[in-house]
This record gives sequence, C-alpha cells and structure tokens, in this order.
Amino acid sequence: MPEDSPSNRWWENYLVRYFLPALAGMLIVSWLQSNSGLRNYIPKLLPDNWKDFGTAHLALWLLLGSLYCYIASYPALVFHATRVLDFRDSFGRVAKWPYWALNPYAWSTIFAILGAICICLDTVPGAIASVALFAALQIARIFVASSIFGPFGLKETVGGKDGASIAYAYLRVLSERRANTIREKKDPRRPNTTITKDEKDIVDSYRHLREHGNTALIVLLEFSLCPMLYLILENQDGPLRKVLFVLVLTLWILPSVLIHFLAQHLERRFSWFVYSPHDRSG
Repeated sequence: MPEDSPSNRWWENYLVRYFLPALAGMLIVSWLQSNSGLRNYIPKLLPDNWKDFGTAHLALWLLLGSLYCYIASYPALVFHATRVLDFRDSFGRVAKWPYWALNPYAWSTIFAILGAICICLDTVPGAIASVALFAALQIARIFVASSIFGPFGLKETVGGKDGASIAYAYLRVLSERRANTIREKKDPRRPNTTITKDEKDIVDSYRHLREHGNTALIVLLEFSLCPMLYLILENQDGPLRKVLFVLVLTLWILPSVLIHFLAQHLERRFSWFVYSPHDRSG
C-alpha cells in the first residue's frame, strides 16, 4: 500500500478532526448543566460516583457535545461560503477597507473578547447585543457576496449581459481551475503511457490546512458562545429566560439559514433561467 494512501493518514479523517470540538462541546454543555439554569432543562446525566460511569453516559454526552459543536460552528459555514470577500486579488492579498471591516477572523476574536467582557460585567443586554452584532456581520457578508455584480472574466452571455455576482464568479472560476489542473493527458510520443498533469498536492494541502484551521475556529466559537448562554440561563428566571434563550439561539442560527438563500442564488445563476414577473404575457 502506498505510503501516502488516505487509509494511512488517519489524522485526516473527519471523525478525528472534529473529535476535539465535540469533546470541547461535551465539556461546555456539562459545565453549563452544572453551573447555570440549563440544569432545569437537561437533567443530571452524570452519576454521582465515577465508578458508575459507563459507555451509555459517554455516548450521550458526546451526542450533546456534538450538537453544541454543530450549532456553534454555524458562523464558520457562513465565513466559508463568503470567503471570496477576504482577499482582493489573485495573489491572495488581504482585502482592504471596506471589506476588511467584514473580516471573519477579526470579528471572531472580537466576539470572544466581548464574551469575556460581558461575563465580567454580568450584563445580559450586552450578551444579546454581542450575538446580534456578530449575526449582523455574517448577514452583511452574505448580502455583499451575492450583490456585487461584474464580468469577472466570465464568457457566458444571456440577453446581451455578461457577468455574475462575485460569489458565483469565484465558484465558477475555482471549479474551472480545478478541472484544468486535475486531469490526465495521453502523451502522443508514448501511446502506451499516461502523464498526470495536476496540482492535486496543492489542492490537498490547502484543504487540509483549512480543515484543521476550521477545527480551531469551531473551538473558539464554542468557548465564545458559552458565556453568552451562561448569562441568559443563570441571570434570568421564568418565561423571560426561555424567551431570551430562544432569541439568542435564533440570532446565532439565522445567518447560516441565509446560506440556503445564497445556494439558491448560485443555482439560479448557474441555470441561466430567465423569468420576469413583469414580462408575463396573457
């Protein structure tokens, strides 16, 4: 078996990569359950005596940790889908103002700092405002990526108009680049041999780097969301706690819901379907 076979690179498996975020999520949920109002909604699942701790307890907490991990990772989905905004040219130079104001890494760090500040000041309104601000940033990224239109070197034409949104153009050019660099060619001088001309190693390298970086980003998001939920669950009582808890989770999830809209936008542009409700006949 080749030395670089995927089966030998066990550390590249998704289960291995995301085990750490799931484990971090398990510890965070366990901490929230023990130290906040979450105990009113999630019953005590750990036994009093660790000798009684079994596989069922571990599996249940890993499932809860994975659920928290998945929810906390939603901003990473938005940042990945709108990554075209983070660099300004084909050299990969970082975007300047005003796009720098939408930089996902700067805002993830700011959000983590805001979480620490909010929990130090014990301010529930500050926590809600921080989540709302973080959500607004993500929604702005989706809107900008889908609303900036230009030719971007695209050759397709419908109705005498060239171009597309920057989100679609980047996806289209990237797909063409991959198709052109990962291919096999027959050498006319050697009919019985095959020459592989590709840049697969480069593609694999940046994908692996991105995935491992994505794991670290998810862990950061998990720890950043934790103080916001703690403030809501610990400082509020009765129906207000439930309302604010649902509000914070809704604000957190909403931007990733709009990724569905972005996907629909990409599909519509790819289909070149022409329809105007103002031009209907009959």
